[in-house]
Amino acid sequence: MSSLSITPATLELWLKPGATYIQSYQIKNTGQAPVTLSTSIERWLPQGFEGSLSYPGLPLDLNFSLTNSDLHLGSFFILNPDQNRQLVLKISSPASLSPKDLYFTFFVNQQQTNTDTNTTNLVRLGSHLLVSVSNSESVPSEITVSNFRFSPIVHDTFFGSATFTGQADNQSDFFSKIEGTITISKNNSSLLQMELFPSNVLSRHQRTISCLSNSKPVPCRLGPPLWPGLYQATLSLNNSKETSTINFFVLPYSLIAFLFLIFSSYHLLRYIKHYLAKH
Repeated sequence: MSSLSITPATLELWLKPGATYIQSYQIKNTGQAPVTLSTSIERWLPQGFEGSLSYPGLPLDLNFSLTNSDLHLGSFFILNPDQNRQLVLKISSPASLSPKDLYFTFFVNQQQTNTDTNTTNLVRLGSHLLVSVSNSESVPSEITVSNFRFSPIVHDTFFGSATFTGQADNQSDFFSKIEGTITISKNNSSLLQMELFPSNVLSRHQRTISCLSNSKPVPCRLGPPLWPGLYQATLSLNNSKETSTINFFVLPYSLIAFLFLIFSSYHLLRYIKHYLAKH
């Protein structure tokens, strides 16, 4: 089975109309057999709130080419086991192009050879390109957060976990990162701060928030133990003065249920003992 790697996996760049950008990629064959490869570029659009995407066959609007002397986009080349190959991609923006975001994938496609009998195992490896075409590199973030919620609204003191959810909304013409925190407080005193994962929110699109843990996105969960009482959670973004605050309760209902069970069992045993004594 073929195995390939591509570096970098994602590229984010700003490009002026009429400008050119050069990016090198390292392709490595980590499998045990030679592979025949080709390259291609496809434009994509975001789908849903979880980072999904689709390839509807849109025109590229930018000009792409390989600057390798022996290769061009679409031509075949062979990569032997444990061999590296540098591909240099040239990205050019027409001078007449209007400012906007464009999203692409630079694909490295395995080609079927005469010895291949199963085309379902052919590898197609991609590196995403997020390109902002603009006359200014400093594009202000316009991300807002909606539907900030906490579930369940009443959290147990000792058991279980609850989750913060929300959608980051970017109504600008350019992609931007989620940068902010969720601060947990009680009686106007800050107790805990959770850093939001810096996911990209693409132009005119929404994305579900998540939290940062060990450089990875994880659900924004709050676990026990917590003292009973009323708490506040405030979501704030670094580049915005707007904040979202919700209240939630922490109650020891597992302890209350346990004590109730003991109380009920005690009175039930007393009743049974009294009943047996009469009969």
